[in-house]
Amino acid sequence: MQNIDIILKTIIFYLFLIVLIRMLGKREVGEINVFDLVVILLVADIATMAITDDWYFMIPSILSLFSLLLLQKFFSFLSMYFPKVRKVIDYTPSVIIYDGKLNLDEMKKQKYTIDDLIAQAREKGVMDLNEIKMAVLESTGQLSIFKKEIYLKQILPVIVSGMYIDENIKLLDVTKSDINEYLSNKKLMLEEVKYLSSDGFNFYIIESF
Repeated sequence: MQNIDIILKTIIFYLFLIVLIRMLGKREVGEINVFDLVVILLVADIATMAITDDWYFMIPSILSLFSLLLLQKFFSFLSMYFPKVRKVIDYTPSVIIYDGKLNLDEMKKQKYTIDDLIAQAREKGVMDLNEIKMAVLESTGQLSIFKKEIYLKQILPVIVSGMYIDENIKLLDVTKSDINEYLSNKKLMLEEVKYLSSDGFNFYIIESF
């Protein structure tokens, strides 16, 4: 009888977790940040207890999972509209190679070794690091690679969601005064800009509607 109970509870939680994951949305399924990882670990722990304990704990376990879902949605909402919250919850992208040169300071900061870089480059079909003009370690842990023969310009975001990206501004050798002058000519305030990029010479803005 106990084995039948475990099988039934496993089926129930299997179906419930499918619904829960669907409710989280494509962004949460496709990308894992620190908060997502905590939620996954808690879900696994709650599901284990619910399956192995008495039926009495089934409803409290399901309520706990729904609470996690609401908490996840709440933090997703905050990160969407408040960039500073998003910076705490998500890792920010890091430029690992710029203009064909290794950014060793950023690699040390991210505890990202040359072996990690070589392995991820191979996964992208890159045999030699000298092929790379720019490489960005994304917030998801994936490596984005831009090859030398394809990308003649290196364009990086300098403002995202109304906030300066200081690391990129330094790499591009532009100043905040240059950026502010561009915004002034466009009659824009810093807080109004969702995305502004630069190649070190020109600025490129994505307008919203």
